[in-house]
Amino acid sequence: MTTLPPPIEGLSPSAPRSKWPTIVGVLAIIFGSYGILEHLCGLGTVLAIGPLVDWIAGFAPPEDASHLAAFRQATTQYAIPTVLLNAFLLANAVLLLVAGIGCARRQGAVRPKMLLYAAVEVFLSVVSAVLAFQVAETVADVMREVDGAGGVPAQFSTAINAGEAVMGLLFAAIWPVFLLVWFTRRSVVEEVGAWAAVPRDPWDRG
Repeated sequence: MTTLPPPIEGLSPSAPRSKWPTIVGVLAIIFGSYGILEHLCGLGTVLAIGPLVDWIAGFAPPEDASHLAAFRQATTQYAIPTVLLNAFLLANAVLLLVAGIGCARRQGAVRPKMLLYAAVEVFLSVVSAVLAFQVAETVADVMREVDGAGGVPAQFSTAINAGEAVMGLLFAAIWPVFLLVWFTRRSVVEEVGAWAAVPRDPWDRG
């Protein structure tokens, strides 16, 4: 006679399998993959922006060339923090991709990965918004020096730059804040904890 193992607390053989791990996992895989491509391109753009602007300035009229030179001067001073920020965002996107795969496969270790990603992403989103505002303000100041009295008023450009930074921060924070809320729900904590208690078939991709 075959002896069945005792049921694991929190799991019922007749209970329907929840769908959220697949949905959240697939979304995390998509956003993680997109983030990897985005920040790889961001790193390439930072490294290539100087030579590219110089090359374009060689074909531009004198008045446009002066604007391009001012733009290059304003952005170059933020090259190192921008590279570091993109590198951290790239690493965090890789973490999201790994966590997404684990969530779709219902692996018990996924919760700390998701929470770590979300907390770091919120922090980096704030840093990114502040840096974007500083770069935009520096570019606007340099452009006003080039244009003289005909430039855009400082108050107007500051309001626009601040608004864009805030909107960018709010948009960037939607996904990580959702993950922070979702993976701290009691029902989700209990369900993810139950995954770790279930022996898994290494060939099971479900």
